Amino acid sequence: MDRRSTRIQIDGQKGKLAAILDEPNSPPKSFGIFSHCFSCTKDLKAIVKISRILASRGYAVLRFDFAGLGNSEGVFSDTSFLDNLEDIRSVVRFLEREIAPPKFLIGHSLGGSAMLATGMEFESVEAIAVIASPSDTSHLANTIHCLNPEVENSGEGMVNTGLYEYLIKKSTVDALRSYDLPSKLSALTKRVMAFHSPNDATLGIEHANAIVEQTAGHASLINLESANHLLTDNPKDCELIGSVLSGWLDRYVS
Repeated sequence: MDRRSTRIQIDGQKGKLAAILDEPNSPPKSFGIFSHCFSCTKDLKAIVKISRILASRGYAVLRFDFAGLGNSEGVFSDTSFLDNLEDIRSVVRFLEREIAPPKFLIGHSLGGSAMLATGMEFESVEAIAVIASPSDTSHLANTIHCLNPEVENSGEGMVNTGLYEYLIKKSTVDALRSYDLPSKLSALTKRVMAFHSPNDATLGIEHANAIVEQTAGHASLINLESANHLLTDNPKDCELIGSVLSGWLDRYVS
């Protein structure tokens, strides 16, 4: 095996964050962080596969569970997009303090939006890759409202996200509606790569187009053709992402 995986616990604002560091057996070229989608975990098959592909190609990737999800402490219904941003900051501080400053960020779906929102805060970060990520957080707020209007009408409600059913509070939706991600994109000068499928039934490819068009730095779009939102239809989709990402990092990350 040309890589190894190590379980890690990181101090977060709502308790311990569970993480796994996938890294090559030789000294890594650089370190990065991978954040998951809304209501997913670090153990989503696509995230695991892409992280391990990058590790086999010389890059160390720290994937983690947001507070209240997976093996992390906290209560999911008491968290919001703003808490996700704080979790990312906690993970970055951990890497800076304990291992090495991260050079790149990767995020899937809303996790990608969170990476775009915080990317300019971290001086060491040179590149950000997002996979099937929204260009504005209000899209998810609208989706939650369609799935269960009682969340906003009554203050909370159960929502089936496609993977699990969770209690969602109005405060979570309010944070998604009020967050101004486009302004963050317009100030983002880091190098960005967006992966998206025109056949994504969960989130239209116009979001990837908006990310590429609105970012202030150099941005690229990689068309995943027939991939679905969670990258479960074809294992070659993850292989493509891992391959393209490793080449991109080889070229543009010091």
